[in-house]
Amino acid sequence: MSSPAAAVDDDPATAWRPGPDGRMVVDLGAVTEVSAVELAWTRGRVPVATVETSVDGVTYATADTGPARYVAVRTRWKHGDASLTRLSVRT
Repeated sequence: MSSPAAAVDDDPATAWRPGPDGRMVVDLGAVTEVSAVELAWTRGRVPVATVETSVDGVTYATADTGPARYVAVRTRWKHGDASLTRLSVRT
């Protein structure tokens, strides 16, 4: 697994390789109304990914819209899969 910080710079050279059962959580700093979550991947087979949101950082639900302070991306990444270059949260 590489550093999740690489998933926010939109640079394929530093993309996040989640590793098996990879999970990354972003703290938005306050509860915010999320209108969309967008994931951008490098070339290759895009792994199955689930977006989850939480208002308290403890209880997460599969969703990419609604109120959230925390946004998580969970993958079943396998060797050879694409890596995440950008995670965008639209408000």
